[in-house]
Amino acid sequence: MSARKIQSTPWRRKACTACTKAKRRCNKASPACRRCREMGGACVYPLTKQLSTPGDAVNDLPTNLAYDDVNALFESTESSQADVELWDSLTPAGSSVADVGILPQTSDNSSNLRAPQPLPRSDNPVWFLAPGSFSVRYSSDHAATSRLITSRVLKHTAKELSEIWPKMWVSRGETPFIHRSLYQCKMPDCIRDAYTAIATYYSRTTETEDMVARILDDRASRLIEDQVFADSFGSLGVLDHLARSQALYMYQAVRLFNGDIQNRARAEDALTVLIDWVTQMLQVATDEFGNGFQSRTSSALGEISSNNALMLSWRMWVVTESVRRTFLAAKILVGVYLTIRDGCCECAGSTYFTSRKSLWDAPSAYVWSKICQDNGPLFVELATSDILFTRARPAEIDEFCRLAMSVTFGLEAVEAWHGELAAATRPPLD
Repeated sequence: MSARKIQSTPWRRKACTACTKAKRRCNKASPACRRCREMGGACVYPLTKQLSTPGDAVNDLPTNLAYDDVNALFESTESSQADVELWDSLTPAGSSVADVGILPQTSDNSSNLRAPQPLPRSDNPVWFLAPGSFSVRYSSDHAATSRLITSRVLKHTAKELSEIWPKMWVSRGETPFIHRSLYQCKMPDCIRDAYTAIATYYSRTTETEDMVARILDDRASRLIEDQVFADSFGSLGVLDHLARSQALYMYQAVRLFNGDIQNRARAEDALTVLIDWVTQMLQVATDEFGNGFQSRTSSALGEISSNNALMLSWRMWVVTESVRRTFLAAKILVGVYLTIRDGCCECAGSTYFTSRKSLWDAPSAYVWSKICQDNGPLFVELATSDILFTRARPAEIDEFCRLAMSVTFGLEAVEAWHGELAAATRPPLD
């Protein structure tokens, strides 16, 4: 690589708080360790971050990395043997990340906003399970992390996360991180409760504001209490973790920014709960979808026949993509709020996600597969997603990616990207 070497450290779980206090051995099982299950107590794992060394800080990365540099992130990631075996078994012999079209390929670092490079096809049905693609990287340089977070970016991001996205969920049943087909077969109770509470919030009147505020607090408190009970039995799967994290996100988004002081105070008490939940969710998803063929029998796949490879691939992508986006959305939400309140925050973390709009909007497995094969998925890591500035058009990128890139690289950079391409396609004046 021409740039300094980038290293990704896998998420390492520490012993749960109960075993730590009791000075007992913890087997670190997910979602609850063996000792906590036997004792019938709540099993809570402390939030653990792997900070890259100052020399490898995420924000020190050069802009406009070549495709080979981004591809090297996968190659340098410490992956388990099971990860490698899964990748090898489900891909053609000799395939690499470059072969399956995770990102547009280029032979140099040149920028060409007027004519983005042609996108490769992706014939591999599980490109999103590439070894290392669930890893999270953090920057130890907090000053660099907050460098581009201007007041304008904060206001724009806060409005999107706390108002526009919850309203979208109420009106359309989906958001940039809650896929429309995610709960098509079965809607969890916590999601149903959150939906009705948020819908009630947006239909409130002056006379019902106080009552609606109490409803939000009661629902959020009940969700947290119920999940402590569920954790003690260690019965949570990926969808359970995903549902509770998305439900709590909605309560937090509205309560943190709705102007009600009591709502905000109670929401602040639950900030660490949301971060803990999404961190556990990502780990459980890694355990289910990143290790061998467990993914084919995951409860998150529902009753899809193992013979229907296309439907299985699409469902796995819907679940894992929702996990990745929910993780990043929650981290950005908390980070934006803390920056507004305190003036700074720790690095939210960088992981991979799919940025192509048409894939998130695909109405069926067939359409999704066709787009992957014809156009490529634009599967990128947030910290290096600025490669999209020179390798994709703004219309190809969805709302989630635009917002994440605005927080990471600055709103002005994203607007300039749109503006320069618009100017390039504008007919000349007579």
